[in-house]
Amino acid sequence: MACFAEDPRNLKLGLAADGFNPFSNMSTTYSCWPVMLVTYNLPPWLCMKKENIMLTLLIPGPKQPGKDIDIYLQPLIEDLQELWNNGVNVYDSYTNSCFNLRAILMWTINDFRGYGNLSGCTTKGKVACPLCGDKTNELPLRHNLDVMHVEKNICESIIGTLFDISGKTKDKINARKDLEDMGVCHELHPKDHGCRTYLPAASHTLSKTEKENFSLRGLLPKGPRMAIMRLCAFFNKLCQRVIDREVVVALEDEVVETICFIVECYLVDETVIFYSGYFKHDFGGNDQNARNQDFFSDVILEGHPILGGKSMSLSDEVLERAHSYVLFNTTVTKPFLQMHLEELKQSNKNLERNHNLLQKTHANNFATWLKEKVSFLTSICEDGETLKWLANSPRNHAMSYNGYVINGQRFHTKDVDKSTQNSGVSIEATTICRASAKDTSQVVDVVAYYGVIKEIILLDYFQFQLPIFKCHWANAGHGVKFEDGFTLVNLHQSQNQYVREPFFLASQAKQVFYSREIDSPSWYIVLKAPPRGYYELEMYNEDQDLTSRPEYVTTRYMNIYDDSEEVSYVIEDCEGLLV
Repeated sequence: MACFAEDPRNLKLGLAADGFNPFSNMSTTYSCWPVMLVTYNLPPWLCMKKENIMLTLLIPGPKQPGKDIDIYLQPLIEDLQELWNNGVNVYDSYTNSCFNLRAILMWTINDFRGYGNLSGCTTKGKVACPLCGDKTNELPLRHNLDVMHVEKNICESIIGTLFDISGKTKDKINARKDLEDMGVCHELHPKDHGCRTYLPAASHTLSKTEKENFSLRGLLPKGPRMAIMRLCAFFNKLCQRVIDREVVVALEDEVVETICFIVECYLVDETVIFYSGYFKHDFGGNDQNARNQDFFSDVILEGHPILGGKSMSLSDEVLERAHSYVLFNTTVTKPFLQMHLEELKQSNKNLERNHNLLQKTHANNFATWLKEKVSFLTSICEDGETLKWLANSPRNHAMSYNGYVINGQRFHTKDVDKSTQNSGVSIEATTICRASAKDTSQVVDVVAYYGVIKEIILLDYFQFQLPIFKCHWANAGHGVKFEDGFTLVNLHQSQNQYVREPFFLASQAKQVFYSREIDSPSWYIVLKAPPRGYYELEMYNEDQDLTSRPEYVTTRYMNIYDDSEEVSYVIEDCEGLLV
């Protein structure tokens, strides 16, 4: 029999199974277990699309199958064994021939409870770790934990504990009795209160008012806050698309310390679909566009507007600033920026010696120079037609919109009254800045700027339209700071230094959200979400997005213990619970 790896058409499969209640959180108890096969022959942005996942079993019932799941899986196992041992004769339409198709089941993917059901190992109680059991390494199949499912479960447990949600909180009487048995955290031990038991308020307990105005940084004491934030940083790093093995080892050491602290203090959307533009036009089934999917337009170069637009007239000054930014930041003009600088140096030796004067002259004269040279430059430019219309400036009349979709993200202006916040943006720009607070020497560095969208404008270059955003920027010097691993911005400081540079290209925008600090109303925590349906790897470069790097929420400088603070496991200004 030929080697399995010799034919790339042989299937490499992964099995995923999990249960859910189709009646959501209603009182009806019911369990439905889908068993799916994922084909890893496909690239990452296709193998997880719903049309490429095979639903092999659907196990319904009043309760979960538990360890009896092997009975339901028996027909599937027999088919998989047949595909591995003998294969089946199938027709290949591409080569117009038949071949023997074989398949291999490489692993399973589950949460911790499903792990136990499929592997036959115990995953609860004193011997809950399946990796520590006898002959664990001799299991015939590799069983993997779904990190995003585990992350969801941990998130629900933390939120349930902080808000004391019935059925979700982990801070119950049995947990307090465990602390008593272990002889730790004596302040949290349960106390007899007549025929009932009193549970003292822990340091993570929130009052009713605090639950209504929830802010992790503004409410929780430093110990619980740092523990939760370090746990968030752990998952942030673990879920990066590329991760080094040495980083994983360091993460393991960090999370052990974090979990130990959580145990000492007693603090203990699931599905990711990799959208792709691979089948944008013809897939023969569902032609509905994704919510934030870009679509091709002969007129608009990038993205598309949403909501109603209105005509507007731009003053000469505003038009000049907007057009200047376009010329200095579009790909088609990039090669000619350096060409203009070289001509300026050759024409005036003073400019060559004075860098600031050179840049000022370059900024003031580039648009005129490009317009004069456009006839020659279009002959050496691959996109000469676009360059020609860019050089001749846009119309004074433009279109203004309240919403825009680009790069898999939906943006709105600040004035749009919506329940969701889509006006926050950030961009990274190369600029000259001070080396440090103490070192006044100038260095070139990439700086992240944060702001909110005030206007969305489509500049009309006669043959095409180009979207730009007009923003209200936070002061990059005194209006941005880093605390406890988070980036905070002050959106209320004076922005006089940015009044003359309010514009940037819509294609450069990265969406961020701002969460107001309760104890400091002028400062906002910066939160970032990846673009919706924009996971095609060659389209979204994670390393070039500063706000997506693991250091953005980092464990560096997150010291859980502070020798200057007295550790307390209870909170005095909040009532405990009688059970």
